[in-house]
Amino acid sequence: MSRTMRDKTKGTALSDVRPDAGWPEPDRTLLDGSPGDRPVFPAELLPPFWRDWCQDMAHGTGVAVDHVALALLTAAAGLLGGARRVSPAPAWTEPCVLWAALVGAPSSGKTAAMEAALRLVRALSDDLGAQNEALRRRHVTAQETARAEDGWWRDEVRGAVANHLTPPPMPAAADAPQPFAPRRLLVEGSAVAIVADALRGSPRGILMARDALAGWLGGMARDADAQTSFWRGAWSGSPRAAVSVLGTIEPDALGRSLADHGFGARLLFAWPGRRPFQPLLDGAASLSPEALRALARLRDLPDEARVVALAPEARHLFEDFRQALDAEADGLEDEPAAWWRKGASTVLRLAGVWTFLDWAVLPDGVAEPRDVPVDAMEACAALWRLHLWPHASAVMGSAGGSASRRQARKALLWIRRQGLSAVSRDDLWRHARAARDAPGVDHIITTLTGAGFLRPVDPGPGDGRPRRRWAVNPALPHLGCRDA
Repeated sequence: MSRTMRDKTKGTALSDVRPDAGWPEPDRTLLDGSPGDRPVFPAELLPPFWRDWCQDMAHGTGVAVDHVALALLTAAAGLLGGARRVSPAPAWTEPCVLWAALVGAPSSGKTAAMEAALRLVRALSDDLGAQNEALRRRHVTAQETARAEDGWWRDEVRGAVANHLTPPPMPAAADAPQPFAPRRLLVEGSAVAIVADALRGSPRGILMARDALAGWLGGMARDADAQTSFWRGAWSGSPRAAVSVLGTIEPDALGRSLADHGFGARLLFAWPGRRPFQPLLDGAASLSPEALRALARLRDLPDEARVVALAPEARHLFEDFRQALDAEADGLEDEPAAWWRKGASTVLRLAGVWTFLDWAVLPDGVAEPRDVPVDAMEACAALWRLHLWPHASAVMGSAGGSASRRQARKALLWIRRQGLSAVSRDDLWRHARAARDAPGVDHIITTLTGAGFLRPVDPGPGDGRPRRRWAVNPALPHLGCRDA
């Protein structure tokens, strides 16, 4: 800190301040930007093979199992798409489409966790080369057949006209096919034109992955009319439009990214807190042959849409879950209420993905599932309760939490960087630039005082009206920012 700054604030370095036992324990969540501890992903709720795979990948790459597991579920959803729909009742079906955001501070491992799942999808996509070449040859044959049919028809029309006869109608076989589009499993860009083009050759759907979802969400807020209708169809699993979404987002971008367009209610979130240190695991292969073989079975399922019903016991459990959702919805408002209301459809989608992931590791020849078993429904309802809802609640609390908490955090980080022992309103307004006006500064001071980081300083006797100041908790420089 410069001497000028120290003179202006009349502060002393925090390291020179003797800790005072009278200070309360400060609210560390304000400093690290996170809304408190969130439960760790309950990996035991996954099918056994995938539980082990997620834990091995997390320990092998030094990342959170929360991020790895949610990335896997979303990648599997991208392979299933609209080809398999879960139905609790004849009039209600849900596609196996998931949208997920891996939340974390820079360098918290969220991208590495996402890549653990994307490597599998890319490998499966590379294997489509021979299949796409066969499709291209078939397309060329259809193209030439249509051209020949068109030529013969034109000859017949000319002959009919020359003989004053009624010309024959154009046969359907003369219609030229649409331009060839190879099958794709993954698109790593969120522009509507790019995703729509990828869907032309992928009738069941596709996975859209983007390392920074804030740009995608912000684009919808800026250009709502042009984009929201497409993405609503993508979420609903409309024919040739199903898109699962996987990406990362930083906590500080949540507020501006989730505002206005309503798509936050469709996103699943994983926002793990700071993890205890764990030694790296040598046995985890980046491309597990068993995992690749299993996901290839999802990729190679027939494209025609099939409805997967709930087994009787799963249906009873689902009804219990819906009843509990309804009973506990009172008191929720705005974004949390919207997210809560999608709980039933979310659990159905998760249960469909869970069911097919569990089947995919079974021996070849075992027929694909015709219904969702009670084990899948029980696991996914518990996953929603124990992990997804607490993390979504934390995200929406941070996003709505508001601008005031973000401003208070900005001021707090500035105080720590400057090494101050006391601050004034003028410091926070003119130097920290944490608020736009005096009431905003007052709100920051109230927040930081309530969080145990500031307390009023008694000015003592003196001439004139003393400038109000607030002492800074001496513990501040010793509190590290956790990975949020």
